[in-house]
Amino acid sequence: MAEKKSLVTLNIGSQRVGMARFSGGKGSLTLRGYAFSEMPGDPSAEGSRSPQIKDAVAALSKQLKVSKRPIRYGVPGQAVFTRFVKLPPMSEDKLKDIIQFEAVQNVPFPIDEVSWDSQLFMGGAEPEVALVAIKSEVLTEINDAIEGKFKTTTVDVAPMALYNAFRFNYPDVRKPALLIDIGSRSTNLIYIDGDRVFTRNIMVGGAAITSNIGKEFQIEYDEAEAQKVQNGIVALGGNVEGSSDPGVEALSQVIRTTMTRVHGEIVRTTNMYRTQQGGNAPEVAYLAGGSATLPYMLEFFKEKLGIDVEFFNALRKVEVSGTDAAAAAKDAHALGELVGLALRDTSKCGVEIDLVPESVQRQRDLNKKKPYLFAAAACLLGALAAVMIYFLSGATKATELTEVLKAEEGELQDIDDAIKKQDNLLVSESERFGYLQNAVNGRYYWLNMLQELNKIQTEIGGDRIWITQLEPIPLNGRDPITANLFAARTTSKVPIPSVMEEKGVEPEPLVKYVRLRGLYHDSPAASSIPDMFLNKIEEMSREGTLPFFKFDQNLFAQDRASFINVNSGTDGSKLAYEWEMLLPLNEENHKILYSNTLGR
Repeated sequence: MAEKKSLVTLNIGSQRVGMARFSGGKGSLTLRGYAFSEMPGDPSAEGSRSPQIKDAVAALSKQLKVSKRPIRYGVPGQAVFTRFVKLPPMSEDKLKDIIQFEAVQNVPFPIDEVSWDSQLFMGGAEPEVALVAIKSEVLTEINDAIEGKFKTTTVDVAPMALYNAFRFNYPDVRKPALLIDIGSRSTNLIYIDGDRVFTRNIMVGGAAITSNIGKEFQIEYDEAEAQKVQNGIVALGGNVEGSSDPGVEALSQVIRTTMTRVHGEIVRTTNMYRTQQGGNAPEVAYLAGGSATLPYMLEFFKEKLGIDVEFFNALRKVEVSGTDAAAAAKDAHALGELVGLALRDTSKCGVEIDLVPESVQRQRDLNKKKPYLFAAAACLLGALAAVMIYFLSGATKATELTEVLKAEEGELQDIDDAIKKQDNLLVSESERFGYLQNAVNGRYYWLNMLQELNKIQTEIGGDRIWITQLEPIPLNGRDPITANLFAARTTSKVPIPSVMEEKGVEPEPLVKYVRLRGLYHDSPAASSIPDMFLNKIEEMSREGTLPFFKFDQNLFAQDRASFINVNSGTDGSKLAYEWEMLLPLNEENHKILYSNTLGR
């Protein structure tokens, strides 16, 4: 019988930290104990949670009695960048170089500022690689909160660990499946199609439900969370079954509205997966995560998706011993990441991502070098003994040895000169590569800008405000670069600040501004949301956290109307009213786009 190893895994969620203790051998796994620790507060609020993570890890390690052991842990899906890229058919050794290039091209941060890894899939018509990256500073902060109690061995990503747990527990499921992991801050969508996997993280989860309850009933976040836990159910249409309380009915409608957003993202992601990735639509769905067990959540997704839906059982093929089996079965939908992490020690997993921080990688490298260092030390001692013998044998021996060392020194000097020459060449080629990298990264400038604006828009107004058009405006302020999508639309009501032209010289048509247009819901005080949106953009630009824009502070303070125009919607005749604003670009940030955008 294979020897059983003791395994400790940790899953770091946005609001809940889970830890489990397993034992396992080749192809088998046994759950010996597990525990969860809730972190208070709104997980979507800005700010580090590392102190809370540190306290949770300390409490869980004490509860399970597993301190100072090796540990595998998973980071949440919203903390990492994940992209699936199709590759041209070629040998695997050449694919390694292509993957490195694709990582530099696709990861939206400087590659030396992230920890990244990849997983190659060769089963389809053409190779495909999953690129996963996390900012080094974020990973280091998380790791520092853990390594006080444990020794990190592997850092995985929650969606990939969940995929490995599914493959282990459901080997009989071969039809296309969708794993819906509803967490606190976000929801992970994991498409499982034969030997393929595709993941997407959407920023709607249990915290969004709580926030919407708070807004609807004008209560604080903690009270809204308590109402969700005690009285929350997902409305299925009509009155809430078994309840005549209008408050409960209103609560259930708020939850249904929020989950309808999740369903809309599932539909959009499925369409994208089929058209862009060549995948198949799911024929069965599984619910996982801490927010999946709200009453009628299962029935809601059955109604919306029109396919079989069931709760994910992460313990379907896992033995349970030494802990409450009934409680574990009840929590099985929330144990997937912990099981998937443990499987990395006992089985060959379909996806094996490892995002260890630099400190852990240095220790790994040192451990690999230890045998060579010991051998080198032994050789050194032997050499010293030989030198002593030579010195004892007389001055002639010493002279001969000196001549030998001088010859070796000359050879090493030649090697050193060659290395320095290659170093200089490497610096030169790195500079050339930097220009190419900047040009490639420039393609994603507008996409990243829109993504950041969408985040700010969601934070300020939620689903009460939309961006419908983003339009680059040239420096001379005359005509937009792109044609107007709405031919009947009148000229913009937001004036463009005048640009002085040198007499007799036509200014270069550089992009200077971005015009945003959009809509907002007709509801009380909603007309102030576009102004709040603009204020947040200006504030983040001034602080340097939104580097795309740079406002003239005097002009913004004295003539704010030059930047925004809002239809106040006082007649009440429409469901939504228009707004538009003009945002000045930060030339230092987007100068690489001058030639790419305008063909100069």
